Amino acid sequence: TITITDEIRTPKDVKFSKTDISGKELPGAVLVLSSTSGNELSSFVTEQIKHYNSMANTLTWTTTDTPVVFTDLPDGDYTLEEIDVPAGYMLAEKISFKIIGGSVYYETSTVAEADQNKVDSDTNTVTVVNKVMQLQILKKDENGNPLPGADMAITNTEGTSMVGVVAETEIG
Repeated sequence: TITITDEIRTPKDVKFSKTDISGKELPGAVLVLSSTSGNELSSFVTEQIKHYNSMANTLTWTTTDTPVVFTDLPDGDYTLEEIDVPAGYMLAEKISFKIIGGSVYYETSTVAEADQNKVDSDTNTVTVVNKVMQLQILKKDENGNPLPGADMAITNTEGTSMVGVVAETEIG
């Protein structure tokens, strides 16, 4: 007697999250999910995922205050890339990862240690983390020495102050 038993495969959700460094969801970024294995992704177009490029096997969406969840993404190699960020944030590094048996994995070398992006196999979540853009301005004399007590302001092209005094020069 031969007995054949069908294994019931439960589809797995893969969550794609876009946050600031505090972990709060960050709306307004544009993300592109690419299947570098050539997997067909057109069936994942939803109301939130409005753009599918069949030539590049990519899905593009603008982030909201909730993560995007795909159920049953095909196994293979993927990248998640941020192509536009909300004002005041820097573009995050591209993330390369694999889906194996419905779970996300990455090699340590694909997510730089200094990078805040995360691929979490325990929660099946890929998270793109944005850092706030920072600008340091230092006023110096003709010899290159910092000028203590110098105040600076940022103005628009009409000369209107945009934020008032930005910083006092510090020496130390």
